[in-house]
This record gives sequence, C-alpha cells and structure tokens, in this order.
Amino acid sequence: DDALALMLALRSPELDVRAVTIVAGNVGLDQCVVNARRVCQLAAGSAGPAIHAGAGAPLMRKPVEAAHVHGPDGMGGLSSELETGRDAEAQAAEEAILSIAAGAPGEVTLITLGPMTNAALAARRDPERFAAIVRYIGVMNIAFGLMLVAIDAHAGLPWWWTFGEGPP
Repeated sequence: DDALALMLALRSPELDVRAVTIVAGNVGLDQCVVNARRVCQLAAGSAGPAIHAGAGAPLMRKPVEAAHVHGPDGMGGLSSELETGRDAEAQAAEEAILSIAAGAPGEVTLITLGPMTNAALAARRDPERFAAIVRYIGVMNIAFGLMLVAIDAHAGLPWWWTFGEGPP
C-alpha cells in the first residue's frame, strides 16, 4: 500500500513531491531505500524526487519487521523486477525535512506513509523551527485513512507524537 500511495503521489498533477524520506518498516532500512528508489524510478523516472535514508529503527520500541508477510524484499518479491533508479542522497532524512520546509515556510505538508520517525527526529532536532515551517502532517495509515494534523507552534506537537512514532 505504501508503494502504491507513493506512485499515485508522484504521478499526481496536484502534488509537488520534493523528497521521499525512508524509515525501516516491514523490512530493514537498506531494503526500504532500494524499494523507494525502484518505485520512484517506475513512477517518475530520472525526474523523480530526492530520496533520503532516515531512521533504521523506531525511537521508543524495538523494530518489528514483517518479511514473513511481505516477502524478504518487503514487496512480495516484485522489487527485483523493477529498475533501481537514482542513488539516495547523503543528507539525512530529518535534515532534509527541515531544509526543504525552510525553503517554503508554512507551505510544506508532510505526508507520512509509514512510521513517523523521520518527522519526529526533525521535530526533536528543532521543535520551534519545525512547527514554524511545516504546515500540516498528513498521516496515511491503513487503520486511520488520511488524517491532517495542523502544526501550531504555540500548542506544541500533537499528544500522540511521542507515543511510538505516530498515532496510537
């Protein structure tokens, strides 16, 4: 579902996907980065967005992988059928989030498809700056659908921000 959501976002004329930041998920971080490279190549070709590797594990719990469900590549064995695409950038995901949002303060919406660890790390690095430059966080989760959370510098981050990596 994350790969499909990413492909739809990359092909949407209504969205300007400036970067894709990756966290470990159903498989380890390295494989997730390869998968993102392949999906971006398929959907956007060489004009695809920059890809930034991020957190290799959740902040508040041990990683839980699901290769037994999603296959060793996390994509049901389809990943190897796709062209790899451009390399990931050297800049860490949380720094990429802050620098991209700083380039368009109050205009950037983060849309998270999986764990929110990279967004949490960016917010932890500089909470006031994060709240001032990120307009919304869109949380896409199989259990929650799409939820937009307004960021208010005075109210702080939503209560669930520190509960794992996203909404309970």
